[in-house]
Amino acid sequence: MSEQANISKMQQMYGAFGRGDIQTIAAECTDDVSWGTDTSVQNEVPWYRIRSGRDGVIDFFSTLANEVDFERFEPTVFTAAGDEVFVKVDYTYRFKRNGRRPAASTSSRCATARSRSSARMRTRRRCGTCT
Repeated sequence: MSEQANISKMQQMYGAFGRGDIQTIAAECTDDVSWGTDTSVQNEVPWYRIRSGRDGVIDFFSTLANEVDFERFEPTVFTAAGDEVFVKVDYTYRFKRNGRRPAASTSSRCATARSRSSARMRTRRRCGTCT
């Protein structure tokens, strides 16, 4: 696929997230998709761990929905280089367990497109207060 087609596919997937349509996101992933956050605290944050396959994608979103309520989730930049699509997302949320809100955050997400589907999704989180 072209870079623009890959960007369009990611925009559609983020649109599905905004509608709560997790099944569409999972359907757009390859059977062997690898999904998660590259961080040293994967085991401390329930939704950060690396998951595999479409069931892993659904588990990610289920875990996320059980843990947080998003107040803002805005993909602001989509760009591509070959099969890699990079998305900048600005967001704020509250933890369901205690109502606390972490600092506003920005994260970059990198998806690898393969055969018209997402084969790999990685997030790199950066706190909005960090420099």
